[in-house]
Formats: sequence, C-alpha cells, structure tokens
Amino acid sequence: MRKRSILLLLICVFIAGVFVGIWITWRTWKEKAGVQHIVYQVQDFQEANVVVKGGDIVSLEAPPGGSGAGLLMDFHGYGPCKNKAASNPCEIDPNAPAASYFFTCSSNAGYNCPDPGVQQSPTTGHLQGLSYGGAVMRSFAHLVGAGSSTEEKPKPDNGKVNRASASPIKAIVRCDDNNATYLQGTDGSKLQTIKPANGQSVFWISNQSFTLDTHNFPAQFCSNGNPNGTFTPQNGNNAQAQCNVNTSGQIFSYTVMGQTCTAPPLIAAVNQN
Repeated sequence: MRKRSILLLLICVFIAGVFVGIWITWRTWKEKAGVQHIVYQVQDFQEANVVVKGGDIVSLEAPPGGSGAGLLMDFHGYGPCKNKAASNPCEIDPNAPAASYFFTCSSNAGYNCPDPGVQQSPTTGHLQGLSYGGAVMRSFAHLVGAGSSTEEKPKPDNGKVNRASASPIKAIVRCDDNNATYLQGTDGSKLQTIKPANGQSVFWISNQSFTLDTHNFPAQFCSNGNPNGTFTPQNGNNAQAQCNVNTSGQIFSYTVMGQTCTAPPLIAAVNQN
C-alpha cells in the first residue's frame, strides 16, 4: 500500500513538473513576444526580401503627420495575401506558394514606393496570441509526434553559380485578365521589350512554371548560356531564368509562355543598348 502511495505521489509530482515547465516556457515566450526577429532572404537577382509566414500580417502606414488615406500594397504578378486585390494590411495566405512576391504602394496622398518584395516561407510557426492552454496542447502534440518544433529550411540549389550584375532587369511572367502571358517589371511597368546593356543580367521570374524559346538568340548571346525550355519553382524559390547579356546593339525576338495561361505565347524582344 505504501509503495502504491509513493508511486502515485511520484506520478503527481511528474505531471505537476510537466505543467510547471510548460508554464515557465510560455511565460518566457510571452515576455519576449514583443521582440521581433526579422529575416531578409537575399535573392540571386540582387534583392533582399523580408521572410513572411502564413498568418503574418504586413501593413503600410504613413509617416508621422502624413495621410494614410488610400494607402495600398499592389502585388505584381501573383500575390501572397488572402485578399488577392490591392490591400492594406495584407494577411499572408498559408496556401500561397513559397516564393518571392513583389509590390509597389500608392495612396491618395501621392506615396509611390517600389519596394523589395516578401519571401513566403514554406513553414508557418505563427505563435501570436498563443494562450497557456494552447501551449499545453501544442507541447503534448509535439510529445506524441503530431507536430515538430524545428522548421524545415528549403535546401539550397547548388546548381546556381551565376551571379547577377549590380542592376539586373527583372521581368515577372504572369497571366493577364485575358489569360495571356505578359511580362511586368517590379515597378509595375510592362516589359514586352527588354533593353539591357552589355554585361547586364536579365531575370525572368514567376511563382508558376513558364517556358522560354530563345532559339533566335546567337549561341553566345548570354555568357552563362542561353535559357531555353521550362522553368519551375523549386525548394521554395521562384521559377527563374537568367541571361547575362554578352553583346550589344542588336535586337532579337523570343517567346515566353506562362504555364497557367491559355492564350498563345507572348512574342517579346531584347533590344540591346
């Protein structure tokens, strides 16, 4: 009988210790919740994009004394927000593909800001508003293997060895309202004709797969090899093709086709400076 009492006491002490440990961890997290660890992911196309996760909220606000009336984020190409239209704030959709997204801002007060983009992470890890009860459930879920406390980072693509020039041209491949492919710059401009200088890098970027047919390019047009074929997103990165322009003063045509578009391919041109 005495042994049973001791065993029950030990079990109770163990259970109490588990809950006290969870409480201490939860309180520590709550005290540090106001500290932000902001991560920017450096991109091949010479840009650093802030890393966001499903459930995160990104907002624009006017400077002190300024007017925020009509202040909106307009994502070019595909957007990561639950609200697909231009919006402010933007709640990151957990189902949005893990990739880079580009936006500009506008407002009634005349603010116009071409910004670096956001990089959607393949993990969530969103803990805002987590209660003690939620922390207990989360801990037991990890204990039985229903969750994982470690984030899975996308593996680096070791095949990427070409570095971009200081000011690369970035063309976003997307479908328009008529389901036709078109190219858009990160500032919102159309780029059906791209005008790179000798030595400048051109990137074709998309959250979806696309194809390029550059058979009209001379063999040595791109010093890193002429991009051809289908390009698909991999390891949480955008689908992207790169050309480091090797010659100047010539015009060459090519076709580009977004894999989600149904209209015929876009006939585009590179008009070198």
